[in-house]
Amino acid sequence: MQIIDNKQIAQEYSEFVAKQPQVPGQNFKPVLFKNVFSQDEVNNLKNQFNDATSDKIKVQSYAGLGTLGVNFLDRDSVIKKIEKLASDVVGEELEVLEIGGTRYSPEFGWYTKLGPHYDARPVEMYVFDYHLESTENWGLFFENERFDFGDNEALMFSGTGSVHWREPIQLKENTKIDLLFFWLQHKNPKPVSEEHREIMKSRSVFIQDRIQPPPTLTKNDWWKPIKISNAVEHYPDYTKISIDQKNPLTHNTFYTKFINNEEVNNFYLNYNLENKNNEFIEISDDFKNQIINFMTHIHAEYTIKFKNIYFTKYSINNKKIFIDDNNKKNKIVSFMIILKNSKLKCLIDNKEFDLTKNGAITMSPTHQNFEVLGLNENSENVELLFFNFLLEKEN
Repeated sequence: MQIIDNKQIAQEYSEFVAKQPQVPGQNFKPVLFKNVFSQDEVNNLKNQFNDATSDKIKVQSYAGLGTLGVNFLDRDSVIKKIEKLASDVVGEELEVLEIGGTRYSPEFGWYTKLGPHYDARPVEMYVFDYHLESTENWGLFFENERFDFGDNEALMFSGTGSVHWREPIQLKENTKIDLLFFWLQHKNPKPVSEEHREIMKSRSVFIQDRIQPPPTLTKNDWWKPIKISNAVEHYPDYTKISIDQKNPLTHNTFYTKFINNEEVNNFYLNYNLENKNNEFIEISDDFKNQIINFMTHIHAEYTIKFKNIYFTKYSINNKKIFIDDNNKKNKIVSFMIILKNSKLKCLIDNKEFDLTKNGAITMSPTHQNFEVLGLNENSENVELLFFNFLLEKEN
């Protein structure tokens, strides 16, 4: 059952929304753009998607998608073009904040691809959803209306102001749907209020409760992709595994090569880590703010507050990982960076992760069990840097 096909449900939803205060972006109707890029640019992007090797694709099995970085023939020109198109239809100056390439395919796992949701962000965001190429039509819903768009076309919408989702179907075998997402914010960012978040969550739940998507995942299903065997070995960046997306304390997202070698070298030179262990440290504001901003976006539906930075050398003789409150009175979420070892295998709540040098993972040291695997008396220390945040309020 799709809400668009049921007039009664559509009417009930309209009445539900009408009783609530309006939120920014809810009256912005999606805008379709055709012939967005030149043929040369389209061919360049297609080649990058089709030629991407498995080590360049980060698989999110629970959503049946893979993400990859893309380059443009003229990046500055592309960004200016998207910003101009978006700003003109909104009537205010917008700027591109993020760009991401995504391929949906049954090859990547579970067939529940995109359920009803709004984009939980700390500021008002618009999405320029560019459709590069597909082998199967897959409708995109906004509130009570379905939109379809073709190759080299884009649909722009308010991600933070609309409930949106894809048609709940199982894509045919060998299907590929290649997309580029441009996330835009106001030139002078407009914070999303707590009331806004509560209203949008209630609307998402209203629709979730009234459509019948494919069966939901069980806890074990997160770790059993449909198509990929030995997924971690086949795709080194097999990432973003979460048992419960609604709970940041059990949300483990793995980021590879988060900080580059130059930053790492400077970090070692500036802080003399050889003489430090199991202690709080101070780092540059630029580095710290980079992580704070990143975590704020990851946990946008929650109120988090930066707490401290902790450094430890994990070894067979020193198995301490930062736990500030042993009684678990405070809830802490952390961004953990692997600084030294080229590879680190660990268990988080009995689920295995292979972490690489300069990679990072989000976790909770107070509410998850963490264990490093394969350590012995001859193993080098594993240098870990924790950026810790207090979860002050579950919105």
